[in-house]
Amino acid sequence: MNSSVPIEDVEFVAAIQATNKEMLQGIKLAAIDLAADFVAASTQVAPNTSVSFTNSTTGGYMHAPETYKWYFPGGDPATSTDENPSVTYAQCGAYDVSLVVDRGGQIDSIGKSAYISVGDMTSVNMVVTPNDTACVNWSVSLDATTPAAASYLWQPGDVATASMVADGSVYGVGEHTFTVTVTSEQGCIISKDQKLYFDACTSIGDTDVKELALYPNPAQELLTIELQDAGLSHYTVTSANGSQVMKGTFTAQSQTLNVRSLANGIYMLKIEAGEKMIVRRFVINR
Repeated sequence: MNSSVPIEDVEFVAAIQATNKEMLQGIKLAAIDLAADFVAASTQVAPNTSVSFTNSTTGGYMHAPETYKWYFPGGDPATSTDENPSVTYAQCGAYDVSLVVDRGGQIDSIGKSAYISVGDMTSVNMVVTPNDTACVNWSVSLDATTPAAASYLWQPGDVATASMVADGSVYGVGEHTFTVTVTSEQGCIISKDQKLYFDACTSIGDTDVKELALYPNPAQELLTIELQDAGLSHYTVTSANGSQVMKGTFTAQSQTLNVRSLANGIYMLKIEAGEKMIVRRFVINR
């Protein structure tokens, strides 16, 4: 020790150094962000299998106590406060998992959507051809081919194959719901609905079509519109779900619309001239 330095000065310097060390340590502890996270031992399991979850949270205050709140909708248990819980899923499907971590007042959370898949089938495919809206004299194909499926059952119709054909002339004009129930090899059962709408599809030969003629109907590339009264009029074309797909103006008694860009289906043509409005259906079928 340097005897020329008074003892009280040495103690003062040591106190400052100790205080700074404590402040730096406190700043270091508070500057580390808490990042909640977890992993599962397996994310694809059979029904009634226990899944182990491991908390892998990092950061947060050092040496601070940590608490956990897990959420397992569809699992048993549905919640847990364990650090590394185990959960059993009885039913087939895809399940969300979330975790909230509190470390000394610092809180962070994380959620993982459809993180756990239970069973060999968690969803059912559905392909509709050509469209979910069709003329009543058409047929629509419904295909629910799904990997791991062992059996299918369609209602109405009692069809036990992966696909079925809905004949509009059988079901009639209006909206109809078709349901397929698919059973997997592991016994998972999933049902899926598909709505179809069959329209009468009024043709140009009907007696109520006097002020407007559309042809050909169904159309493929070009649609001719003939108005009884010539003059400026505005038109819009909407799809079966109500989305506007075309709009413009007519200036002559006969007009031709290019409908090459429209998908197969039923459309509504609305023509307005002053206070007068005419609405007609037409079909695209290639």
